[in-house]
Amino acid sequence: MLKIVGNGIYAHCSNFDEWRTKCITYMPSKLFDALYQEAFIYYEDLIGEKHFVMKFEHRSKSISLISSPDWDIRHEPSVGDGVRVFYDIDDTISYKLLKGRGQIYHSKWMFVQPDYTGFNVKISKFRTVQWSRIPNINSLRNKIGYRRFWNEFLKEHKLSL
Repeated sequence: MLKIVGNGIYAHCSNFDEWRTKCITYMPSKLFDALYQEAFIYYEDLIGEKHFVMKFEHRSKSISLISSPDWDIRHEPSVGDGVRVFYDIDDTISYKLLKGRGQIYHSKWMFVQPDYTGFNVKISKFRTVQWSRIPNINSLRNKIGYRRFWNEFLKEHKLSL
């Protein structure tokens, strides 16, 4: 599975092949592969966390690799530090460090293949059903992406952290 939000195509690092296949519909594979290779080198050098989320923004043609150290442990894992790479106007590759800001990923089952073994995919799907049925959840979309708000929201609605 892939999670698509706005212009972003997201996947867990274990789901590289499906993610790449989708991304190269927006960018020639040779350019995409060169950009990803640079992103991975920067990520390994600067962050190096085992679990990371890959994000491709098809409008800006950029790739971000974002750490998520609690990916297999938490229902809604953390958005950590990362690196974003992109082509400048003169076709050179540039990068920008990304700093985690207390945000979280929802519906992590959408980032992985159905046979992913790091967490129970069925439980993750059920979790999404649980919280997405809460009345007025859509009006809170700009808040539920932050751990602090999310944890209070879960307590208020008697859902497990």
